[in-house]
Amino acid sequence: RFLPGGLQKEVVRDLEHTLEEEGNIDGPFILIGHSQGGLVVQSALLRSESIRNKTKGVVLMGSIPLGYSPPVADIRKQEVTEMTDIWGFLWVVLFGKLRNVRYAKQIFLLPETDETTAEMSSYIAKLLKAPSDGFIVGTHPLFSATSKQQKNKKPIIVDDIPALILGARHDICYPPHLFEKEFDKRFSLATHKIVENQAHCFVDDGWQESLVEPLVEWLDGCSNK
Repeated sequence: RFLPGGLQKEVVRDLEHTLEEEGNIDGPFILIGHSQGGLVVQSALLRSESIRNKTKGVVLMGSIPLGYSPPVADIRKQEVTEMTDIWGFLWVVLFGKLRNVRYAKQIFLLPETDETTAEMSSYIAKLLKAPSDGFIVGTHPLFSATSKQQKNKKPIIVDDIPALILGARHDICYPPHLFEKEFDKRFSLATHKIVENQAHCFVDDGWQESLVEPLVEWLDGCSNK
């Protein structure tokens, strides 16, 4: 699962294979990526002409601009309720694994979310078992420069594909206001939506109304263009 840098192209090839051969999807299609999946989507648009030409729209949820790391000064301005939030997130970035249910809740869910319900317990159990991806999240700014444009430290420009950037209001991993300008540099047709009463994973109570409604509305508009 160590996928940054040169191995990004293997991920993109896997996506091409899944879409074109296994899925037999000719396009056009809308790519949706959450968190690290948003990095995969952006890398695919950058590295695969086939995927880019068949992509009609992009949805990035709780993600970060590929190759970008916010200034430390901006990160330090964030409000953090407990130091465990910081150490828990650093643990994920460095080692890619969640230590326990407590850290999973503090990093990915709202404080008031009941993690003991059957549905949420099952969801968190899957998070704890998930393969490591912290190395990807922590190092993509260092290894994503492959094109001439990126080697000159210029952002990716996608000027012909509509993009919906969904940020969770209480996302302590990727606070959406830190990335809005950088996403606009990469997607000239970007639309930004803040999803209220949600944390990074978009699974807290009320997600059906706060997330699904604006998502479906945008998808309908994109599909009809």
